Amino acid sequence: MQALGDGRLLSLDKDTSMLRSRTLKRRRRRVLVVACLLVAAAAMGSAAIEPSNDRDWRPEQAVLPEITFEGDVVRIRNVRDSRHHADGSATPAYDDRT
Repeated sequence: MQALGDGRLLSLDKDTSMLRSRTLKRRRRRVLVVACLLVAAAAMGSAAIEPSNDRDWRPEQAVLPEITFEGDVVRIRNVRDSRHHADGSATPAYDDRT
């Protein structure tokens, strides 16, 4: 409320307060839409990256395992069984398992 010079009080117009309320709602809605669009763009960008094993691997991790299914039997070739030494080095070794 605002006081006029002759002592009367002037209240805020209801239309003005409703207009402010609508403006805030619109602003919040716009912020929410922009935030959702940014999250969607980031998700699409990260989903577009294709995985690849084509890179320089450390020798003890350079061989990928191979899995085959033969009925009820699962065979796994090239399971890592490296030997680690006290000096921090490792000797790559691979094992086959059923």
